[in-house]
Amino acid sequence: MHILKDIRFEDLINKNLNDKHILMIEYINEKGKNNKKLFKRNDTIYLDNIKELIKSRVGYDHAWKDVTNIINKKLKTNNNYINNKVIFYGDDLEIISNLDNNILIICETTKTFNIINSSKNKIKVSNDNFNEIINIIKSGKLIISNNLIVRSICYTNKLLHINSGYVKLLNNNTLQNIINLNQYNKNCQINYWISSLMKLREIYPLQKLIPYVVHNSLPYESRGYASRTFNILKTFNSMYDDKKYFGLYRITYPYCDNKNLLNETDYLHDVDGVMNLALPNVDCEIYDSFLKIITDIFNIKTFHTASAWKNALPIINFCRKNNLKSIYEIRGLWQVTGRSRFLYYKKKMDSKCDKNFKLYDLKEIESINKSTITLFITKQIYQHYKSKIDKPEIIFPNCYTFSKNRLSFEKFNKPKDKFIIGYAGSVVFYEGIIELIQYIENVINEDIIKIPIEFHLIGNIDTLILEYKRFKHIDIKSIFKLPFVKLLGFVPHNVINDEIKKFDLYVIPRVDLPLTNIVSPIKPFEPMSLGIPLLMSDCDALKDISENGKNCMLYKKNNYDDFSFKLKKIIEEGYPKEIIENGYNYIKNERNWQNIIQRIKLYNMI
Repeated sequence: MHILKDIRFEDLINKNLNDKHILMIEYINEKGKNNKKLFKRNDTIYLDNIKELIKSRVGYDHAWKDVTNIINKKLKTNNNYINNKVIFYGDDLEIISNLDNNILIICETTKTFNIINSSKNKIKVSNDNFNEIINIIKSGKLIISNNLIVRSICYTNKLLHINSGYVKLLNNNTLQNIINLNQYNKNCQINYWISSLMKLREIYPLQKLIPYVVHNSLPYESRGYASRTFNILKTFNSMYDDKKYFGLYRITYPYCDNKNLLNETDYLHDVDGVMNLALPNVDCEIYDSFLKIITDIFNIKTFHTASAWKNALPIINFCRKNNLKSIYEIRGLWQVTGRSRFLYYKKKMDSKCDKNFKLYDLKEIESINKSTITLFITKQIYQHYKSKIDKPEIIFPNCYTFSKNRLSFEKFNKPKDKFIIGYAGSVVFYEGIIELIQYIENVINEDIIKIPIEFHLIGNIDTLILEYKRFKHIDIKSIFKLPFVKLLGFVPHNVINDEIKKFDLYVIPRVDLPLTNIVSPIKPFEPMSLGIPLLMSDCDALKDISENGKNCMLYKKNNYDDFSFKLKKIIEEGYPKEIIENGYNYIKNERNWQNIIQRIKLYNMI
């Protein structure tokens, strides 16, 4: 027997229904008054009837779209497509008394329950007898009720019908979690989410799956954090057949930044072959229930999570509570970024911020010490915490996906009618973009270089403009309107290399701050891999990547004179071919994802 309860209306059309199928519809009129609509056997339900029933149903806004699309198609060929059905609500005792014994009825009111309980040949069950209810769900019987707890069981019943091939994967504890979540969430989103889990299982039916929990991700974010995640997952999954990563968005993401996604019903996103799973938009207090369902369905043994502690610590605590392994990957330190911001804008840190930053430090230390394994993006971050933690130094640095399609060196030594300096990535205070534009302006005004210079900027400038207004009360929009500045804005991840290849010189002008000396970016590896000349400031983390000027040219941080000297030398004499070769080979032999994943033995960790 089919399972029908608060289903989407296409099920009325697509399933082969018979007289034993019953659908209960609750609806509310425009004045908010509860109503019930009773259709006798052999009645025909037309579009207007369904529209009346559906138009104000609380919590089921998505249903009317389904109804409109499907019914409009059906009405073109057959006006009598819903026949021989009984639709009823709650305590229509006459109909209830005529039901056959293949129907399970669990009702809200004592009066109705007593009548059913006294009837012959009826299945009888009480609401608090969970195991009995579960067994009836698995048997495929029909549940009818207006009770909230039982209604959530009905949602689960529909779920098991949709995913009938996976019912055996769900033990009673998992079903209990699903039912509890359905009770909490009244929009059927839990069922859609579980269906997305089942799709993921279909994609990887035999492999051991590892959730990789992240703060943000493609396709909603394209900066270094998201790019690193994508490349780790894509590379690892291409290397091994028996273990597969999937991205797991932190709770509330991506809805916190994308309100238009609140009504999504597909939670599994394929980003160029990397599967990413979102959670429904629910409160953090039930985070563990979702994690438990994921753990049970996929038999998860290890969770991998990345910075910062707010993203990682809930996962680490869940793993400790459930005897699972946790890998914490520290990519940056939010509190160091905060302190660096005050230094950059020359503002005194208020006591509230200082207190928060100290709390962040303690939470990072707690996350490191509680995790099973900790990975550090740079040796400087490890040294920052070394005296306060009991973890070995495992460095999982930024890398790049090695490309054989590098540019010809001769391209950069040909005569030019203009010289393009470029930057792609985050436009934030510590990247030194304002300083770079001012440096280039000075070079042009001093007439040091005879060839016209353009600066091409890929990235969003809005955040930096707002920060300058907030901290310095300065409007810097005019800086971005200088005639040599070309704003390219946001460029999609899959085409950004096409723009970078137009640069004659890629510059990374990070300023001297605590953050820039301990956290390394991904952006140097793109020009190195493509064979594009690269000039960087000599912040400690960048100096390590360049190997003190071996793999790319450096200029002294916060030093205009050295920058202008190096720029003039590159334009007039050309960029040293040996350095470009060194940078390219550094990516090929050292800093590509496959080599690093093998070197740190990530496969064995998970």
